[in-house]
Amino acid sequence: MVAVSEDAIERLRAGLAALAVGDLAAAMSVWDADVIFAPAMLPLLGISEIRGRDALERFFRDDIAAGWDDFHVDVEPIDDQRGALLVRSRYSGRIKGSEAPLEANRFTVYEYDDDDDDMFTSMGDYVREEDAREAIAARRRR
Repeated sequence: MVAVSEDAIERLRAGLAALAVGDLAAAMSVWDADVIFAPAMLPLLGISEIRGRDALERFFRDDIAAGWDDFHVDVEPIDDQRGALLVRSRYSGRIKGSEAPLEANRFTVYEYDDDDDDMFTSMGDYVREEDAREAIAARRRR
């Protein structure tokens, strides 16, 4: 596995920033058309996995608003793991209809295909950093 290019890291950073301000068109521009998306919060919304950029856009536009109030993701520094990026993310908000705040730290692995127009092909969340790093190591062994 080779290191992810600085351009790709900046594309991801820009896409996540666009998502944070609600610019879905810019946010979706970093994802491959066949992206597989499996963040840790999906089971809370009754969803197991999202496949495809169109479904991902619907998720951010419709499902988040339907299931969460005041939803926000803070992204910490992006760590290049040679072929994947590891990001610590902090989710916050309230499940719709609840007054109790929900905060969760997750380690998110973004997989990248440099042969496919510099697009990100998958994303998955892990509760523990060790599990995220193991997932990256397992991918390298394939």
